[in-house]
Amino acid sequence: MTGYVTDEDTVNLIGYLRREDNLGDIAGNATDTHGRRIRTNQDRVQLQWRHNAGDFLNQFNIAFDKARQDTPSVGSGPEFVMLNPGDPAFSEGILAGAHFFEQGDVQKSWTIKNDSTYRMGQHTLKFGGQLAQLDLSRSVINAFNGRYYYSNPCTGSVTPVCPVTTFDFATAQPIQTKINVQPTPTLNAKDLQVGLYVQDEWKPDNHWTINAGLRWDFESNANNNKYITPTAIATALRNYPGWAARGIDPEDYISNGKNRKEYWGAFQPRLGVSYDVHGDRDIVFFGGAGRYYDRNLFIQGVIETLTNSNREVSLFFCPNGGAAQGNGLGTSAADCAQWNDAYRDPHNLRAFAANSANAAGLSGGSVFVLNNKTRMPFSDQFDIGVRKRFGDIQTSLTFSHIRSHNIQMFTRANFYANGWFTALPTCADGGDQWIIDFTPDTVAGCPGATNGQLTGFNGKLNRGMSNGKANYNAIYIYAEKPFTDLSTWGFTTALTLGKARSNVAQELNSDEFYNGPYLNTYGWNRVNGLTKWNWVSSANYRAPFDIVLSGILTLNSGPAFGNIVAPWNGLTTPVPNGACCYANMGGVYFPKKDIGYKRLDIRVAKTFKLPWGHEFTADFEVFNVFNWLNRSYSSWGAGGGNPAPRTENSQVGADARAFQAGLRYKF
Repeated sequence: MTGYVTDEDTVNLIGYLRREDNLGDIAGNATDTHGRRIRTNQDRVQLQWRHNAGDFLNQFNIAFDKARQDTPSVGSGPEFVMLNPGDPAFSEGILAGAHFFEQGDVQKSWTIKNDSTYRMGQHTLKFGGQLAQLDLSRSVINAFNGRYYYSNPCTGSVTPVCPVTTFDFATAQPIQTKINVQPTPTLNAKDLQVGLYVQDEWKPDNHWTINAGLRWDFESNANNNKYITPTAIATALRNYPGWAARGIDPEDYISNGKNRKEYWGAFQPRLGVSYDVHGDRDIVFFGGAGRYYDRNLFIQGVIETLTNSNREVSLFFCPNGGAAQGNGLGTSAADCAQWNDAYRDPHNLRAFAANSANAAGLSGGSVFVLNNKTRMPFSDQFDIGVRKRFGDIQTSLTFSHIRSHNIQMFTRANFYANGWFTALPTCADGGDQWIIDFTPDTVAGCPGATNGQLTGFNGKLNRGMSNGKANYNAIYIYAEKPFTDLSTWGFTTALTLGKARSNVAQELNSDEFYNGPYLNTYGWNRVNGLTKWNWVSSANYRAPFDIVLSGILTLNSGPAFGNIVAPWNGLTTPVPNGACCYANMGGVYFPKKDIGYKRLDIRVAKTFKLPWGHEFTADFEVFNVFNWLNRSYSSWGAGGGNPAPRTENSQVGADARAFQAGLRYKF
């Protein structure tokens, strides 16, 4: 709703309502029941006031937003997992039953934003700021109904041999389980975010334009500042020999609720210069440089609270109903417990797991710890280019260079007493380049490979690191002939040639680096998920009877993906105890095809102007006109093997040919 209060003042009141329900986590190695619904609800009310008087423009916004997203499992009950061939501990070959992990996030926020522009002859001064108060909460169900792991009957590497043709989770005996013996409490947090900026645009003549600005950002609770590390975890870290052997200071990861400070130094200068050679916008050279701070996701700051409040117990059961071995508590394969069919009921398994953990002196499962001096991620960017007109066609050529710093993820941090990350069966150092979700506490016959587990805990130990780096070099080529109400045709075409590299061999939107103990374990690689080149072109044509035809063509190289080598797909070297596979999750490979993705969308539209000044538009669209099959490329599929196949049978979701008709009424 819009109100024109005066000639200088306009007020808008906006309401927004969103309800979305999608289905995910079905495909690849997961059955239908293992899927999760992805539900999003959002309510927003926003008030805008625009004041424009002479040389002064002011835009004021205030908004309240309430959003909820949750991921309930499609199925109910426990999760069933068939291990990978060779049965590496807690690996995930085939996933069935209900999904083990559900979460719900609620965010409430008040946001006040003001932007002002003041024109002063050759100078245009812009300044403003934003204040956001966030109330955040997260609830998690993590393995409360149990995860049951079954031996994989298949053997072999590149071509597995399976002696059975059917498998029934309901009758087969699990050899490993995980279950949370206590519910995870709902986490609540508040966060204040402030941003201020000032910028001056100076045009001393009709050739030069100079922009100079400074922005400052602040966040009050970026790293869960008031969190206090539980005493049991703090004591265990201080006495963990593996960290001492690796030179890791446990005090960097133990929070007393006062030693995580807000960062006040997020100042971001920007400078841009352009030179119009003839003063007529025919040829313009331009360049700019600036710094931009980013924020880590809320989950990265609070995951230690959520995980460390769990009491997830990992259990090993003797195969084929065998008698208990060792102490019989099931805390390791050597101390496997005897299976009882009553444990198929999660309630009974939970009771057994709690008793087993208590008897073994275990107070928890996996442990996540955040570095008290986690740094804010930021990027420095430099651009230079030229714009040139050819008649009605505007073109540009731009080179961009970006350096990103302080990329943060949680890395594996279980180490043996001698400092090894993994140990081979021959009692040799297995190296750091492995996925290992459960480090054995000891390796038989290997005196140095002891104390792999944090004392009193049984699971993975992860520590937050924020020393990841990335850089990006790109050339952007752009041409456009505007399509206006008076033109017959128009087009745009944009070609991006880019090379993104990072020392973090993982998808950069992940919060967990599960394939090694350091972010730079695999050195520098291309960035997973990004293309080498991307070309997007659009065209519009005004046909007879004022019918508008338009189309968009997208072509690119396909995304970079990683390389995973395991005993079942070509790994011939020995595998460390408890490890799954070698996994460089950076951008090691690209698809075999020169064009990894292609799609053409077309639209036909006709607008009818009504006598009383309103407009009525009818349109018809076809997406992916030729129904081109676009494959998806994952590290586990296209990148799985030695050599990697670089092809995959799965396809990009929601990409099949589709039709859409629409009506629009404008008044």
